[in-house]
Amino acid sequence: MFFESPPQGVASSCSSCSFSSRPTATQCRRSAWPKSRHWRLASHVRREVQPWLVIKNFVSEAERFELLESAMAQKQQGLLLPNPAGPSRYFRRLDATGGVDSLVEALTARLESALDLGSRPRDVTLGRVCSYIEPGGFIHEHRDRYVSETSGLAGLSHLRANVVVQMEKSGQPIIAGKSVPVEEGDAWVFLASKELHATALIEGLKPRIVFGFGWLDKDSWENIPPMVFKSFQATNANMNAVKKWAEYYEGRTKSQTDSMTKIEEKVLALEGSIGVLREQMVSGEDHRSDVAEELRQHADNCASTFQRMAWCMGIVFSQIGQTFGLQRETEEEVEGSGDRQPAPLGVLMAPEGLERDVEMIQSAFERWRELQAADQLRHASVQSCMQDLSRSVDESHEKIAACNEIVQDSVNANESLKNELEKTGAAVLELQSLQVKHDDVESAVQRKGEELETLHRMTEQSVERLGRGVEDHLAEVQRLVADISRQTDERIADHSNQVSRMVEGHMNPLNAYLNTMHVKTDAMRVDVDKLKDKAPELKSRIEAVVTQLQDLEEAHRGTVSQLHAAVDAVNANMEAHSDRHIGHHNELSGSVKDMFSALTGRLAELQAFADTTAESLELVKREDLSGLARELLSLDQKVAKWVHSNPLPAKISEARLYSLEARLSDEMDARIALECKVRKTITPRMRDDTADLVLPQLSQELSQGFARGRKPSGDRR
Repeated sequence: MFFESPPQGVASSCSSCSFSSRPTATQCRRSAWPKSRHWRLASHVRREVQPWLVIKNFVSEAERFELLESAMAQKQQGLLLPNPAGPSRYFRRLDATGGVDSLVEALTARLESALDLGSRPRDVTLGRVCSYIEPGGFIHEHRDRYVSETSGLAGLSHLRANVVVQMEKSGQPIIAGKSVPVEEGDAWVFLASKELHATALIEGLKPRIVFGFGWLDKDSWENIPPMVFKSFQATNANMNAVKKWAEYYEGRTKSQTDSMTKIEEKVLALEGSIGVLREQMVSGEDHRSDVAEELRQHADNCASTFQRMAWCMGIVFSQIGQTFGLQRETEEEVEGSGDRQPAPLGVLMAPEGLERDVEMIQSAFERWRELQAADQLRHASVQSCMQDLSRSVDESHEKIAACNEIVQDSVNANESLKNELEKTGAAVLELQSLQVKHDDVESAVQRKGEELETLHRMTEQSVERLGRGVEDHLAEVQRLVADISRQTDERIADHSNQVSRMVEGHMNPLNAYLNTMHVKTDAMRVDVDKLKDKAPELKSRIEAVVTQLQDLEEAHRGTVSQLHAAVDAVNANMEAHSDRHIGHHNELSGSVKDMFSALTGRLAELQAFADTTAESLELVKREDLSGLARELLSLDQKVAKWVHSNPLPAKISEARLYSLEARLSDEMDARIALECKVRKTITPRMRDDTADLVLPQLSQELSQGFARGRKPSGDRR
């Protein structure tokens, strides 16, 4: 049949049906449906046969563009007519309207050569078609059958081949409830008269353009001998035992195949678990390296933070003074504060200018206290004003309440007067309504009596008319009943005659049909005798099939034993790998715990060191920096006096320079002593492990440099 799919490796990939260029008849002949291999496998093992054939790259890209331009031109010229079967659908019968060009003829010949359809007649009802469906349209589910008795094609099969010119994924054909995987440039072939086919709703921006071709599958109906149809029932009855026996062996094969499938699934699961374990190990290594890098970054951040602490304190002091409105007095001080640089690495705080900042802060706080006292005075005056205003407001509220009471009394009095007036008016109206005259009563009684007499006469007349109507209706009903009885008797007699004639007319064809069935039964007996003659040959073939199944079962057993051995080896390897992974994981967990405990200890040490540093800085600020600032101030004054003094003899100038150098040396010694004192107070115990986290310290080279009168060699990193 045309709708059978070729075996695996031929039709699924359609490598032999590729039409990137126009093939010759020798290259394409019978490449679509080669002879299938007769493998004796269970039904669930056999490859599922689809009711279509897909030919990949049937037309080249140039041919596809030519077909696309042709379809677009036909749409613009109005040659494509609306399809009444659905919305947004247009089509054109190319054979009936003269739309067949050289390319369509070439594609027809190519399909007939590839599918071996040269001897089959082409479809003349639908013919070659150009289908154009805009977005929003769809093809309803249907079959393309020949139903007209006058055309002589009723009952014949209809084979369709469609070439995809332009198509979105939503426009793929659906045959027998399954989507056909075709793309632009491909072709698909199926029996349109047998399989239900449709499409989903066309989405996107491009229309769906397909060129269709059709052929008649006439030979498949004319070349079947009548004897085959007659022998189907007898063959089915005789083959039940053979089918049961085949189903038994098919079940055994199915169980073996299921066991092999389960083993393969177990192997795949083991491979997946191995991959997961490897990924977990890699992720653990990455996490450990990330944690170490993060710890190093934290250590660097802490070191840089403590190095900049001293420099920031000076800026904070100056900003506090400026916040309270205290500015620098001279431009020299402003320039000096702008040129201040952070202390180098290892020096926690530079003492230059710190006393000046402290004095500025004291002045700022004094000014703040003055401003606070002025604010308190203003606040007291505002409070007194508020109290006066509140008293005046209370008096105003009392006056307004008294006025409201007077107004309410007036309103109540007005309401009471209004109610009294309403009651008086109602009483007057009631008295007027109760006045009745004697003449009015007599006229009313006389008028009512006349009306009652008139109504009595009208009632008597109505009763008389009703009696006459009832008598007339009773007579009419009796007449109709008599007519209906007569007509019913006549129709019953007529129907009896028709039924007798109908039974006689149907019994004659029935008797003829029974005679024909007797003749056919005799012919069937002859066919059964022939089948009995062929039974030994069928038995030998069945025995051969049994032998093949036994061989296949033995081969399956060997394969299963090998797979079991391989699975056992994989299990052993997995257990060993799991043990190694667990040990490595325990080691990693221990190392992470040790690192966490070490980090916790170091953080505690850092906190304690920060507290000690703060206390030391406070101690230095209170004890040493005040005296140092006074000495520096006196030294600056003396140097200024020496600089502005008149020129002296060389000996006196040399003596003064010597004295100045001595004072500078003393100042340097004092600074070194201060550095040593601070270092002894805040420097923690050094450790041999250079990888541990430590805070910035005064290096040995730095302290020796100060002791020798050199510049410190420490630099900021």
